[in-house]
Amino acid sequence: ARQLPTTTPVSAVMSPDVVTLSNRDDIGAACNVVAARGVRRIPLVDADHRIVGVATHQDLLRVLADATRNGSDLGRTHRPRARRHRAGAA
Repeated sequence: ARQLPTTTPVSAVMSPDVVTLSNRDDIGAACNVVAARGVRRIPLVDADHRIVGVATHQDLLRVLADATRNGSDLGRTHRPRARRHRAGAA
């Protein structure tokens, strides 16, 4: 990793193309986004598009592992309603 001065703007290292999911989407949708996009974190937004949390790939693995261990069916996965956002876009 390159060494940057601590005065470097965070915009220089951020991911400008962010995919979000609704906090009402299911675990299958989040797993699909992680697999398709290769992301480790997914911001979760409410109906007003405000960030209300973050789902990590570790969160999803933990839930899937627990469900597998317990023989639980998490339901069918479906195509997520992921939303793409560009930095600076409203």
